[in-house]
Amino acid sequence: MGYQLYITRAEYWAENDGRRIEKAEWRRVIEQDAELTISEVNGPLFAICAAVDSHYPSWLDWFEGNI
Repeated sequence: MGYQLYITRAEYWAENDGRRIEKAEWRRVIEQDAELTISEVNGPLFAICAAVDSHYPSWLDWFEGNI
């Protein structure tokens, strides 16, 4: 089973006009966090999280101003 969680600045993730997380901001977060690494095979802003010990790695991805 999977879950979809959204990191957003908006009250509702799909209505985030004017409240978006910018691509450059998300890229800086990844670069500054040792537990996140870009996995460009899945996209330029797709990050694998090393903090979770699992056979199935946790990941985060930026899409339309949300993570």
